[in-house]
Amino acid sequence: MRSPATGGTTKHPQAGSEIATPFGLAMTALDEWEYNLFYAPRNNSNKAILDRGEVMKIIEEIKETLRMEIRPNSQEPEYLEAVIDKKDLGLLKSLLKKHLGPAAKKPGKEANLPMEIQKMVDSLGGLRVEQSFFYRQDGNRAIYVALWPWESNPNRITLKSGVRELVSTDL
Repeated sequence: MRSPATGGTTKHPQAGSEIATPFGLAMTALDEWEYNLFYAPRNNSNKAILDRGEVMKIIEEIKETLRMEIRPNSQEPEYLEAVIDKKDLGLLKSLLKKHLGPAAKKPGKEANLPMEIQKMVDSLGGLRVEQSFFYRQDGNRAIYVALWPWESNPNRITLKSGVRELVSTDL
């Protein structure tokens, strides 16, 4: 068996369908588990660092679960921009909470975000009071989801999701 980091995959008789990896290789579900256990980059607390594969999995789950209009500027697999119906908001929020935790900024509330995250939010266009924002940071990377209800049609919501390198605020 070769390590996924060196360009190989392993076939297991009980494995399911193949999935993409951070290295652009096809991997079965068991291979992904093995990769995450043994080969995934880790931070000082030995927790797997947020990688492309995890981001792609979250985005794919959103796409498979909800009906949406995907915008042409979505740069799959690491970025998704789409429009959803308000009726699907509860389901979307439960997915986001599962993967990213509770909203860092809830509709109707002011945001109090760390400076690195606020800079990222500003680069996305900022947040109005009626918008929501979810994120999970790992080292100098963050996966985010911004939910922007339309003023012109309250039943429509723009979803923007991706991963960003964070700008350090250290002097």
